[in-house]
Amino acid sequence: MNSLSVSNFGITTSKLGAEWVANLTFANRDKDFEIYIKPFQTFVYYKERYAVSCASVEPIRLRKRKQKTILIEFNTTACWANQPNEMEIGAKVLKEIWDDKEKGTVRVSLKMYMEHGEYHKGIDRWDLDLKPSCSDVEVDFLDATDEGRFLGNELYCSIPW
Repeated sequence: MNSLSVSNFGITTSKLGAEWVANLTFANRDKDFEIYIKPFQTFVYYKERYAVSCASVEPIRLRKRKQKTILIEFNTTACWANQPNEMEIGAKVLKEIWDDKEKGTVRVSLKMYMEHGEYHKGIDRWDLDLKPSCSDVEVDFLDATDEGRFLGNELYCSIPW
């Protein structure tokens, strides 16, 4: 992950309103295989459990030893039909998020659900379901504004097999 930022961060009595933007680089380091990732969804989670925003991402094709950087813009309605039940966040969790923001840092994670990723080598093909995640991302809010960002260097996300 290259960057993660949030703007218009606000909480009402029943929901979190925020515009999240992530800049991610997908890399294929293999010299033999091409990778094709079908459209997928990605979520911003609070405490690894509560989905606070989501985005649908277009297909990605990675040729041998190539990479592609994409910008993902999240919102709470982008994948409404496919949102996990965790999207319904209770008042207690909303207060925790707000309290963390007031202290200057909200820790989130990015989780992607990639079904039917394809690996190609000539006429051979393998299908894989992947669930990459970027955990414990610190989003810092400076000067009590409604804008925050991940201020670290690039963050390498894990891809469990």
